Amino acid sequence: MRKGTKSTLYKAFKPCTRDFNAESGVYIIDGGYLLHRVIWKRETFSSVCDNYATYVRTKYKSTALVIFDGYPENETVGGTKCAERARRTQKQMPSEVMFDETMIRTFPKKNSWPIRRTRIDPFPS
Repeated sequence: MRKGTKSTLYKAFKPCTRDFNAESGVYIIDGGYLLHRVIWKRETFSSVCDNYATYVRTKYKSTALVIFDGYPENETVGGTKCAERARRTQKQMPSEVMFDETMIRTFPKKNSWPIRRTRIDPFPS
């Protein structure tokens, strides 16, 4: 599948000319993007998680929904995300990372959160 051009889609949007009250709105945040975009200190994963939640609460108050839209476990389902992941794996194969909340990130930020199987168990036994 050929990758689409985002600029073509972007040009289809019309500017919003009405005024709106941002205080009464809701922010919908791409959780993965924020995780990659913010420069997090080299702390335990638990601290990064706490700081992430604090950052969202401070910046967006209580008007934020953070969405982590991962890839489906069943890759035969297909769809855009599966096609995009297949395209990306042609370039570089990510490694699987196992960790818990007490560990400190030791790998480069570029590979900090590489694939859908990189998870922290919120309810360890």
